[in-house]
Amino acid sequence: MPPLAAVLLRLSLLASLLLPLAACASSGAAVDGSAVVFRAVLTPIDAGFDQAEKIEHRHELLHLGPAQAFLLASVQVAEGPFAGDQYVLHFELAGAEEKDRFEAWTGAQERRRMAWVHRGEVMCAPMVMTALPGAGVLAKGYEGFTREQAERLAAELRGDG
Repeated sequence: MPPLAAVLLRLSLLASLLLPLAACASSGAAVDGSAVVFRAVLTPIDAGFDQAEKIEHRHELLHLGPAQAFLLASVQVAEGPFAGDQYVLHFELAGAEEKDRFEAWTGAQERRRMAWVHRGEVMCAPMVMTALPGAGVLAKGYEGFTREQAERLAAELRGDG
């Protein structure tokens, strides 16, 4: 069993999956015009809830707002917060304007859920706790991605997959 400090560190990393990240060390994973797409998860009190596109995610029917695409500067594969074959994708958006737009959009989603949508599939739909300043972590729930899945997704997001 891991020491308590290691468990606490992993839990704090998990809790911060969608909190602002420090700049990740670049692995040469430059992205040329590729984008990541997020959508607000609507609640019954939101305008357009009944007309929203509905996508099932983890046995839950999500009502999704309009797609918001953000241009990527980089995306890198990293180990997830728990031991084992679990990986996440660190991303950074391209340019100050894109970062400001993302921060404003995620700020408007504070205390609400947003969905990361890739090729029509909701990959995750976490709660946004604070505005994100142009970078973040893309994960697939608590289990993360396998290394192969993460590498494939990163290549697709970079436009070389």
